[in-house]
Amino acid sequence: MSIGPREGGGFGLAVKMRVEDRSLPQSELAAFAKEAHEQICPYSHATRGNVDVRFEIVGA
Repeated sequence: MSIGPREGGGFGLAVKMRVEDRSLPQSELAAFAKEAHEQICPYSHATRGNVDVRFEIVGA
């Protein structure tokens, strides 16, 4: 989680999430993380469009 300036003034939040599971192939883990972020996670639903979210995926 970080905080910094945003366009138009004021400050905004950003999140960088590290998803690691070395038992899954990188592409499969990335697909799971994307699905969870876009379709399942209540935090993602609540903050969509307001918080910049980036992923670091580490798979097998």
